[in-house]
Amino acid sequence: MKTFKNLRESKDQIVFNKKMSKYPVVITKTNKGFHLSIDGDSVDVFKSQKEAEVTAKQVLKDLGK
Repeated sequence: MKTFKNLRESKDQIVFNKKMSKYPVVITKTNKGFHLSIDGDSVDVFKSQKEAEVTAKQVLKDLGK
């Protein structure tokens, strides 16, 4: 039988974890899609990992980082 602790554990999987222009970029797969975080800040949830990677590059480029 599953315990409450097992149910509360995160089922998110990290699928992309690299540094892009000195900032850590993490993409995790969730139930809703692919969640993009840049430098610990949440950006958005995307349908595909490729779309999240392209957006990460674009955001860093637009911010001049």
